[in-house]
Amino acid sequence: MAESLRITAASDFHGSLDLIEYVANTAIQFKSDLLLFPGDICGYGHDPYLSECLSYLRHLAEKIPIVLTPGNHDYWEPTLQGMIVPDTSDVDFSNMSLGTVICLIDQSIMFRGFRIYGSPWTPLFNDWNWMKPVAELTFDIPHNIHILLTHSPPYGMADYADGVRIGSEALERAVKKLPDLKLHVFGHNHTDAGWRFGRDSSSPIFANVAGCDNFLRPAIQGVLNVELTL
Repeated sequence: MAESLRITAASDFHGSLDLIEYVANTAIQFKSDLLLFPGDICGYGHDPYLSECLSYLRHLAEKIPIVLTPGNHDYWEPTLQGMIVPDTSDVDFSNMSLGTVICLIDQSIMFRGFRIYGSPWTPLFNDWNWMKPVAELTFDIPHNIHILLTHSPPYGMADYADGVRIGSEALERAVKKLPDLKLHVFGHNHTDAGWRFGRDSSSPIFANVAGCDNFLRPAIQGVLNVELTL
């Protein structure tokens, strides 16, 4: 019997508890097995409401397990927030208990037969967190990944903002080498929140799941509900 997984994915909350609550309600209605949050989750840099947001995140994980990767505006330390950062790749979290938040920083895990990889890095363009100069940015993603969450978009995919492309060429090259890929969710670029690409049922889905627009107003069209089958 084929393995299936119901996923709700969203990013770029920037500390909006209303938006996180909307995502939670959407996931519950969709009967999601897993929440994916690819970055810029709590705050906009050093936010005074950071602790409240992280507390809400832990509360949400009591209902649905969460897998996330940070974004350039996430300055919190995952282990200090009670998140699990796997020591090695491909640890099987299929039976993870409710309340679990897994933070992936260039790592992969297994979940119900699906291999999931997360990376927070974006090309450098300001003095923010989880950024590297283009010449130093690489993505060593295992070839057998099924689900990919990155904060950065690949170059040329929903990455056009303020007249320039902010996606990663290194990520674009890496994604082309993933024959088993079924879903790639990312954010970072608020302009294209809700953008989707997938040619047919046999092709991977690429989705900009940013949850806010350029003025940090909720952009609920960015929230993705999808069911994947192996």
